[in-house]
Amino acid sequence: MELVYFGLFDNCNARCNMCECWLAPRTGLSLTHYRNVLSAVLSLQPRAVRFTGGEPLLFAELPELVSQAAADGVRVSVISNGRILGPGKIRALIDGGCQEMVLSVDALREKHDRIRDTPGLFDRCMEAIGHLREAKLDYGVNTVLQALGADDLASLGETLRAQPNPPSWWHLIPVRGDDALRPSAVQRARMRELIPRLRDRMASAGTRMVAADDPFLDAGPAPCTVPAFTSYVRGETGDIFGCNMLVYADPPVGNVLQWRARDAWNSLDAHSLRARCATGTNRSCARCDPSSKAMNHVLRELAAPVAPEESL
Repeated sequence: MELVYFGLFDNCNARCNMCECWLAPRTGLSLTHYRNVLSAVLSLQPRAVRFTGGEPLLFAELPELVSQAAADGVRVSVISNGRILGPGKIRALIDGGCQEMVLSVDALREKHDRIRDTPGLFDRCMEAIGHLREAKLDYGVNTVLQALGADDLASLGETLRAQPNPPSWWHLIPVRGDDALRPSAVQRARMRELIPRLRDRMASAGTRMVAADDPFLDAGPAPCTVPAFTSYVRGETGDIFGCNMLVYADPPVGNVLQWRARDAWNSLDAHSLRARCATGTNRSCARCDPSSKAMNHVLRELAAPVAPEESL
């Protein structure tokens, strides 16, 4: 295992139209519980841990988990919607050993706020980028491509590019699971024309853009090695999934609280899943997209001291 998504909970302070985390019951598990799950995960010696949710910043003791992971030499990042990412939280995360923040920004101003159903959220994200600059902390940006924000894509790119601290990378993720949110045929055609030019434009500012030229091309499952080096662990339960894209699509392959972590990672179900993914025969992989697969390879590269070989 090289890359772990550590999902704390579904607790969230936004009401995004593409996500149902905000509808899930709130949980209030203890720091001790999360430490135990994280300790099991760290026994597998991952190179990178990404804390995610929900909104992980809602867990007041997150910096202590960051510190626990960083103490093992792990590259730690935190994914946030930016709503409560102020200077104090950034400093606490840095002091704990966080090396990267990830902000979710889907469109400009009122469109982003409508997508996330959170007034003022876009401005909070821009303020957070300024705070990250002052703290000298790297960040990346996730953008979910959907109809409401599609026409802002070029302008959003220019806004990010114009920052004194442009993002290290920018991941464009096609919306999944709700056809009502998909961009129109006209919008998708514009994306296909725009994305190659935008990729070059962002590269000139030092931002690596991770996006398929045709984000909404439905090619079906394709051979994939991501589950050979990636997993998603639910912090609430200890369940381990093949990757971040299979959390809600396939059953868990093991549990790091009920089994030894290495046994969970090497279970028969885990090996079977990896074999199906490697041959492009895992039907649940149809919900994935080339850019999300590519992003995991980028994250693997960022966490590796040298360019990684294929994981076994």
